Amino acid sequence: MPEKPPAPGSNQVRRALFEDRSPSRILRGWTTADGLTCGIDCQLVGSGWPEATATKLHNILQRHRVTTGINDRALESLAAEARNGNSTGMVVARGTPPEPGRPGALEFIVRPSGQKASFDKRQDSDRVDYHETNVVENVLAGDPVAIELLPRPGIDGLDVFGGTVKASHGRNAEYRLGENVSFDSDSRQILAAIDGRVVWDRNTVSVSRTFHVHGPVDYSVGNIAFVGDVIIDGEVLDGFTVSAGGDITVGGNVGSCKLDAEGSLTISGGVFGKGKAQLRAKGQLRAKFLNDCRAESSGLMIIEREVVGSTVYTNRALLVSGGRLVGGSASALAGIEVDILGSNLGVPTSVSSGTDYNMTRRQGEIEERIAEVDNSVGRISEFLGPLL
Repeated sequence: MPEKPPAPGSNQVRRALFEDRSPSRILRGWTTADGLTCGIDCQLVGSGWPEATATKLHNILQRHRVTTGINDRALESLAAEARNGNSTGMVVARGTPPEPGRPGALEFIVRPSGQKASFDKRQDSDRVDYHETNVVENVLAGDPVAIELLPRPGIDGLDVFGGTVKASHGRNAEYRLGENVSFDSDSRQILAAIDGRVVWDRNTVSVSRTFHVHGPVDYSVGNIAFVGDVIIDGEVLDGFTVSAGGDITVGGNVGSCKLDAEGSLTISGGVFGKGKAQLRAKGQLRAKFLNDCRAESSGLMIIEREVVGSTVYTNRALLVSGGRLVGGSASALAGIEVDILGSNLGVPTSVSSGTDYNMTRRQGEIEERIAEVDNSVGRISEFLGPLL
């Protein structure tokens, strides 16, 4: 179907191309400002233009240098209307618009942390594990974190006069290199200089050694497994796990959860373990109180107020200088300092000093293994006895 010309007031500005007059008609040619569209308006005078043909219209266009993209069907339709005595206007030629270039972009290989959390499905079912949110992804030193995609040049077009319409070229990706990253010009990759997480902030790519949770560890954050330091402003709620290749710092209380630090573990509040909380630190472990939990550290263990109903181990000293140690058991290689030990109610409280808890635990594991072997030997003897 022939194309109608742009409506008056549209964003396609029309420019006069020619005016061809005869006693029977007035032809006015026009193009858009970019030269990509050409049209003819036919105004009939008197009885019309019975000798109108597509060939005559085609020749008029060529006289005015319109050579590209001519629509022969549109010319035939315009001529037919003129022969029938109808004034009309149609688009009769259209050029090839340019294809703009693709802009450059930065494509992340490792997802920057701090973006919207995504939940994991359990492998054995379609159920969603809301403890696993992938809110932070680890990157190791030397790993690529992003790749720069170069811009693609545009493809020039042709206007209705056969002239070139220049295409815009894509701009380079806009980004900056921040801390702890480098750029490899051969592969166009951004590489991590340290272990940590990828940060994308204000068009800047960097790698941070610290993961900062501005609030509690809950279902919006999920479990955390990070190669660097973890700072948590709020609480760690029941059922969650936080493990760090560096230090862990908690600004609030800790519930029945698991905290595992290759560095130090500092809890500004206390631990309400409910018999399930497990704390481990290779460095110093510090908290206001420990209640019904298991805690171990290779470094100094400092508890400000009390240790109640808990199992604690340290290969340095256990300091509860201004507080009490009631119930459970405590083992400290370098000694225990406590204000009140046990209670008047006779709650069983076990303490030991000068013992390496790792060796003690290893000895217990060996004894359990020996017992398993003895049981196996006994069962074998019972089976072979009648045969012998």
